[in-house]
Amino acid sequence: MLSDTRFSRPVCNPGAGGSRCSPALAMAPNSAHHRACQQVPILLSDREQQLYRLFIEIGIIDQLGRTRLEQAMPSGLTRAQFGVLNHLVRLGGEWAPLRLARAFHVTKQTMTSTLARLESAGLIIIRPDPADGRAKLVGLTPAGHEAHLRCMQRLGPTLALMIDGLPKTLAESLLPLLMQLRTHLDQGLSPDS
Repeated sequence: MLSDTRFSRPVCNPGAGGSRCSPALAMAPNSAHHRACQQVPILLSDREQQLYRLFIEIGIIDQLGRTRLEQAMPSGLTRAQFGVLNHLVRLGGEWAPLRLARAFHVTKQTMTSTLARLESAGLIIIRPDPADGRAKLVGLTPAGHEAHLRCMQRLGPTLALMIDGLPKTLAESLLPLLMQLRTHLDQGLSPDS
């Protein structure tokens, strides 16, 4: 426990398994996360504390999900590369590298590196933009579509195991709320706003 008097409101209340942080962290009650999650600065209002807890839980879920996703990826394909393939399949068309970087909230250099690896694997094609000879456009190749399909086929059983034992309606009820939160946060990060 932190001794600073500003930290006096508990966030992770004791419950089944030791805490409400997450099942993984409940087994490690002395972890740095658990100790940090135990105390929230008193300067936060009740609503702010609730939001803090929400984002802590989302972060933990994200980390656990990323780990499982990476374990399901075919050899040689990273989560970032899969993310680009998934984005191109989901939204279709061709995208400028800068537009992809903005969509993923990464630097242009980071996206350029990811795209270079995908291109060298033959999963995407990068071609000059006919409207602007200095710009480039990124599109999927048939091999990229196939790689995405293989990833999705491998991911299905992993997802099923991740939610085994949870109510079948959990995703159905949470998804619209999480999409609303994501849309709201994304608008706040948009360079156009």
